[in-house]
Amino acid sequence: GWPPFGDYARTLLGSLDYSWLFTYAVALYFSGWIGDRVNLRYFLTFGTIGSGVSAGLLGVAYFADIHHFSYFVVFQIMGGIMQSTGWPSILAVMSHWFGKQRRGFILGLWTMSAPLGSILGIVISSFWADAESPWGWAFIVPALITVVYGFIIFLFLNIDPQHVGLPPPVHHLKEDKPAVSQGVTNPLTEAADRNGEVIVRDRAKADCRAQNALEKNTAVSQGVTNPLTEAMDRDGEVIVRDRAKADCRAQNALEKASTETVIGMDAAGRVGAEEQHSKREDPQEQKVKPKAVGFFRALLIPGVIEFSLALFFNKLVSFTFFYWLPFYVQFSYPDLGAKQSGWLAILYDVGAIIGAVSIGLISDVLHARATTCVGMLILAVPGLFLLSEYGDVHLAAYAVLLVLCGAFINGPYSLITSAVASDLGTHKSLKDNQQAKATVAAIINGTGSLGGALGPLLIGLITDTFGWTSAFYILMAACLMAGLLLLRLVVMEMKRLVKRFKKRRSTYGFKEDEEEDEWSLEEMLGFYFKETTV
Repeated sequence: GWPPFGDYARTLLGSLDYSWLFTYAVALYFSGWIGDRVNLRYFLTFGTIGSGVSAGLLGVAYFADIHHFSYFVVFQIMGGIMQSTGWPSILAVMSHWFGKQRRGFILGLWTMSAPLGSILGIVISSFWADAESPWGWAFIVPALITVVYGFIIFLFLNIDPQHVGLPPPVHHLKEDKPAVSQGVTNPLTEAADRNGEVIVRDRAKADCRAQNALEKNTAVSQGVTNPLTEAMDRDGEVIVRDRAKADCRAQNALEKASTETVIGMDAAGRVGAEEQHSKREDPQEQKVKPKAVGFFRALLIPGVIEFSLALFFNKLVSFTFFYWLPFYVQFSYPDLGAKQSGWLAILYDVGAIIGAVSIGLISDVLHARATTCVGMLILAVPGLFLLSEYGDVHLAAYAVLLVLCGAFINGPYSLITSAVASDLGTHKSLKDNQQAKATVAAIINGTGSLGGALGPLLIGLITDTFGWTSAFYILMAACLMAGLLLLRLVVMEMKRLVKRFKKRRSTYGFKEDEEEDEWSLEEMLGFYFKETTV
């Protein structure tokens, strides 16, 4: 081997991996915080080019005949810092472009990039996998591709749809804010059905509309005002003696006040309705740059802590497979060489692609992110058991089990780091401040990456002491622990779905053929905390 990676190659390579993983995990917290406060196009360009440079300098060691272990450690740490700028910043950009509707499926397609990149890296490095090959090119070629892509980001990336004249996405499909605070009609309070009729979902407004209709019909039938309902005081003002009508007048006054708040009066006291209408049609003119939230404020968003801890154990399993799977393939089938083992390990990444897309689609259909994650984590346990106990029976069965384990392990990992992080980064508790996307993504992925750093080191120690069977039992226990950490959220999702099914028509008077609103995880958590918080 290449000095200093000789007799202690496995230990030194493990130390290099751990230095990168730990640096990446810690740097994620800072990168997410920075990403919500700077131009993401510049930040991503800097991180992408820096990642390519740090990887390329590792390959330079072969051609420059460098054998100092500290050299490799320094540029592994540099690579961890630079690569930490990627995931939270890119997820923030994706959240700018795509709203809640079908977010799981769309971001599931996007997260395919991680296993595809892993496959591409294995394919490229396999050309120089032999001991006699110039291994430096295995680092330099991917580094050059990464640097080129950094310049593509700088030239062509649009971080916000409003920069190209497109409307922003809808992050909240159910809104609780009163009309007077927004100055416009709540789109979830009134909506047009297929026949163009107005559906009133607010109970107070529904009563008011009924009262107005009754007054109109009474006036038409009588032709005069009911003297027992209205009387004139000395100043000529209307005295409302009917309690229902008084409530209705108050509701009408609230709507009028909310409208006048937005419209405003010009210097002569005239209403600038036409000008306001044009402003409503142009979201860029009303756009106010939100203030980024702090780290601890993002940490207290309901669901962030649970999903962060769940990802810690989920990523512990995922990164263990990422680093140790080729060695385990060789352990299971000693006749396979290093190159053949690497190609067989690609099947795990194929399963990761299938899992990322399928779990996103399922979570969109069920409107239950935590429940979908727990379901796949539970299925991962028997998959790991079969791979450990019966994987060496036949190579075909081994390949199928690799695909299934890749899907069940990386599916939740993909959903939590993409759709869930995006949901929580635009949580309703942030109100008008939506600048928490990169920070929340960094908290969740950073905590998960700490587990990813621990996993390969822990499994390496266990396999040397107790063997691979014990290591697989540790991985199964980690999957169960990740599922248990999400159990409370699963219970809340189930309660929310049952309440929605029982009360939606009786409370809001929905029609039978009306489409249902999107109910995502953060809405369910927000409802729960609002009910239980004093």
